[in-house]
Amino acid sequence: MTLHCSMNPLRNPFEEKLFPFWQTLSRYFSPARGLLAFAVGLNLVCGLAITAMNALPKFLTDNILLADYSGGQKLRESALLMAAYLVIAIFGRILCWHLSMRLFTRASTRALAKIRTLFFNHVHFLCLRFHQQKQSGELLSYLFGSPLAGLQQFLSQFVLMVPFTVFTLLSTLALVFTWNPVMAAILFCALLFTGWTARGATSRVNQLNYAYQHLESSVSGRTSELLRGQKVVKMLAAESMVVERFRQDAESIGDKNYEVQVKSHLESVKAEVMQITAYVVLAVAGTGLFVRGELTVGELVAILASYAAIQPLVGLLFQCALMQGVAHAGLNRIESILSHRTSTPMTQAPRQELPANPDIVMEGVVFSYEDVSVLQGVDLTVPYGQKVALVGPSGSGKSTIVSLLLRLYDPVEGKITLGGVDLKDLDLTTVRRQFGVVPQDTFLFNGSVKENIQLANPEASESQVIEALQRANAWEFVSELPAGIESVLGEGGASLSGGQRQRIGIARALAQQPRVFIFDEATSALDTAAERVITETLTEVLSDHTAFIVAHRLSTIRFCDRVVVFDKGRIVQDGPYEELASRDGAFRDLLLAQQLTPGRPTL
Repeated sequence: MTLHCSMNPLRNPFEEKLFPFWQTLSRYFSPARGLLAFAVGLNLVCGLAITAMNALPKFLTDNILLADYSGGQKLRESALLMAAYLVIAIFGRILCWHLSMRLFTRASTRALAKIRTLFFNHVHFLCLRFHQQKQSGELLSYLFGSPLAGLQQFLSQFVLMVPFTVFTLLSTLALVFTWNPVMAAILFCALLFTGWTARGATSRVNQLNYAYQHLESSVSGRTSELLRGQKVVKMLAAESMVVERFRQDAESIGDKNYEVQVKSHLESVKAEVMQITAYVVLAVAGTGLFVRGELTVGELVAILASYAAIQPLVGLLFQCALMQGVAHAGLNRIESILSHRTSTPMTQAPRQELPANPDIVMEGVVFSYEDVSVLQGVDLTVPYGQKVALVGPSGSGKSTIVSLLLRLYDPVEGKITLGGVDLKDLDLTTVRRQFGVVPQDTFLFNGSVKENIQLANPEASESQVIEALQRANAWEFVSELPAGIESVLGEGGASLSGGQRQRIGIARALAQQPRVFIFDEATSALDTAAERVITETLTEVLSDHTAFIVAHRLSTIRFCDRVVVFDKGRIVQDGPYEELASRDGAFRDLLLAQQLTPGRPTL
């Protein structure tokens, strides 16, 4: 059964599966379990140190200031207490906190790098359906935009504050309990109610964060597309319209961000009111217990000082809870991509060897895209070494045949075999390495000529690169570039003409040394003279290879052994160029439409 990508670009983000935050995150932190355990231990020491520091007023007041000591002894006792305080603060509080922060940060940065790498790897192996529904700018925002940025900010805050804050709260409650269980209960209830309030606030803000990130990703994708399409924008004099569209998008993001910030701050204000109220309750209750003789002055002062000290920590926990909502939204969006399964799954079958000269056979191939029928029962056998031209009106299924051969898609019905082996039973890399492809618009990366050609064959030597350029009739202009094959081509090969880019693409296919060549309108960007030169080159290069030539310009396929004519997803004619051109039918109609006449297959 064929798997299909389940991505729907119009789908409401709230309808997506919600992945458990901590369980999901723990997968990425699992290699650093030992490191994290040590960091937590340091945080425990840090929390205990803060509790001891907060207890200072009790011992200073009850055991020194109100004790029946002489002035000199009080000074000595006070100095010893301050020395102990200094040691605890520097070594227990500051040093342990810094070391734990370093360990936590190391673990979190590695986890983020792992997420980025897994995401980038997974997206590259997803089906073409997915990439047709997701803009590249949107996918880029997943890697370096708000989804991972929110997670990174949360982890930074979490590793710095949360563990030692929790230990501080627990140890403070335990210490206060030894002084007075009633005060400990009141303090516990105050902290519990604050936490309950934070949980409700987090749930409300999370919905806003999901909506904001969904909007930002969409705008990022559209903006990236507009920036890449600058040439078309200028040719159409559409700058004003594009700027206005971006202004509207920017305002939408601004309005949504304003809503998130205001409502998040409102929840923070609610939490602060709760903290102030809890402080008042503690002070009143403590005063009552002191009057009844159940609490000393030092204990009351220490409890109030401790709560005042941990109050900002509670606020940080609340902020961290809100940040977790942002992080969860971002991580969930990333996991939603990672959970997608390709419609061309990797085979689990044992690796199979292909014959040296494999035939290609299509049997009853049916294919549809988004419920639109594209191919209907195609049967096609291509012996090794045959040059086959695929022609027909636009949308007749020619390019779909190429996509199926490369396993960019799998047939809905039927099968395609290479050397007698079903493509589904071959590793994807094995399949695609059999084909050297030159598309209609060759994409070149922002690297050197050499790097772009070695992309198809990393093992190609410099001499092999030059040979491929010569065979593609590209060496003449490449040799004149400032740095030759080391010359950087710019983004998308912007420094070259369309014809030059296409020749580099042909050289890249030649360097791959495939068994089968696919030329999808490969000469459409060339002028007549250059097209003739390239066609002559292809005739020589393809002499002992199978080749598929998808063409609209029928003058470029005269050298082919065979012409297969498609119409509405079916093969309507199949035979030699001269034979099809000499009789009535779809091919002759195409020739007449281009004002061509039948002739001998010469160049």
